[in-house]
Amino acid sequence: MFTGKKVIYSISLLCVIMSIQYSQRNSYNLTRAAQYDLYFVPEPRYVKLLTSGFTAVAADIYWIKTVLYFGKRTNNTDFPMITKQLLGEQYTEEYQKWEADAKVRYTYLADMINMVVELDPYFLYPYFFGGLMLSMKYGNSDKSIALLQKGMPYFSDKWQFHYLLGFNYYFYKGNKLDAAKHFIRAAEFPDCPDMIKRSGVAVLKDLSRRGIAIEFIQGQIEQTKNPELRTELKAILKELQQSYQDTVRIKK
Repeated sequence: MFTGKKVIYSISLLCVIMSIQYSQRNSYNLTRAAQYDLYFVPEPRYVKLLTSGFTAVAADIYWIKTVLYFGKRTNNTDFPMITKQLLGEQYTEEYQKWEADAKVRYTYLADMINMVVELDPYFLYPYFFGGLMLSMKYGNSDKSIALLQKGMPYFSDKWQFHYLLGFNYYFYKGNKLDAAKHFIRAAEFPDCPDMIKRSGVAVLKDLSRRGIAIEFIQGQIEQTKNPELRTELKAILKELQQSYQDTVRIKK
């Protein structure tokens, strides 16, 4: 059992750990939105050691910091570029510039999400958030896939892990076979919604990529309980739909 002194000691150490993030200057030429806070994410093992058993509290603090870090770096240029990703139209100079900028803006996103799940592996939402945003915003589907695979042993009853893996394999790896395997596995869960199953079937039938993207995003909005993720997905869906309308007008 912890004494009062031990509790105070642990909280003090946690405050020291959090302050470390402001001790190193980032050498990147960040965009204006990201210039005002400089981060350093320590190794999770050191945070576990210093928090003396209060790892769940540390995970909550890092999750709040992760959401704030992410929100400060999101801007309106992200959504049309994510639409290009989902539609397979990312091979332009404009997209390449955005991608390079996004990798700088979200430099520490993967490390911060990993910190949260290392401290509390049963914290569900960071897996779902990272499973989407590490691909969409940070441009690294490998890290997204690794994060989802890390969480699966702790949540074997959650169809979302297979579904998000299918999403990554289809849209970012171009691997339709592995995508189909995960979509089928997700659909086998009794609580998997019909809308989610439909988008998986669409992949198997290899229908319009735009239609699959819209089905996927709509399904995620419907089932997610994470307000930050829902806000992001609604903005992406709006951009996808606007892109479709613009395409129709051009064809006319």
